Parts: sequence; C-alpha cells; structure tokens
Amino acid sequence: MAKEKQKMTLGVRRRPIEVPTAIDPAKLEAFASGADNAEKSKPGKTIEQKVVRDAFTMPVGDHALFSEIQKRCLGLGMVVTKSEIVRAGLKYFAVLEDTKLQKLIEDIPKLKTGRPIIEKIKTI
Repeated sequence: MAKEKQKMTLGVRRRPIEVPTAIDPAKLEAFASGADNAEKSKPGKTIEQKVVRDAFTMPVGDHALFSEIQKRCLGLGMVVTKSEIVRAGLKYFAVLEDTKLQKLIEDIPKLKTGRPIIEKIKTI
C-alpha cells in the first residue's frame, strides 16, 4: 500500500519511463537527414515555415507605395498585406541579374538606421 501511494501524485498514476539503452545508428542517421519527416508528410500538403518578425525604416514616400500596390492588387481581385508585398519583392530580387540588382540597390538612398531620437524636455 505504501508503494502504491508513492506512485500516486494528485490522484494520477505515474507510468514507468522507458529509457533506451542504445540508439540504432541507422535510425540516428535517418533522423539527422530528415528522412523520417519526409516520409510522414502528405504529398499535397504544404509545410509551414517558421516566421521571423522584423522591423525596418523607410521614407514616407516609399511607405506610401504599399497602399498604391495594395490598390493595384485589389483591382486585380487580390487582397495583399505589406508582408506579402515585401516577400514578393525579395523573390523578384533573388532572380534578378546581378547588374540590374546592383543598379536598383545603388539608386536607393542610404538611410540612418534605427529609431529616431526623441529629445526629452526637462522641466524645472
């Protein structure tokens, strides 16, 4: 009875933990290469990627282009977000020839990075 009480915690019976004594090298190699995950995924299902939150600074005129592009897409029957516009632009840059990419990047004025400094007014 004492051992039975030791196994009970908050009315829930504990199960013994199975600890593997040795790991099969073939299974370890398959796990490391991702072969197990490839077998489990369904052919018609897309795998979601992790997302990263980021912030950046841009001139007001460039930011206004978001709404212009969104309006153009609305005219085409598509509702798009700013994130989708940025990602589409990145995909476009990825397939662009190096000389054209260099020309586009050189035409963009350099900005001071970071948040603007707000001066605090001291009151006496």
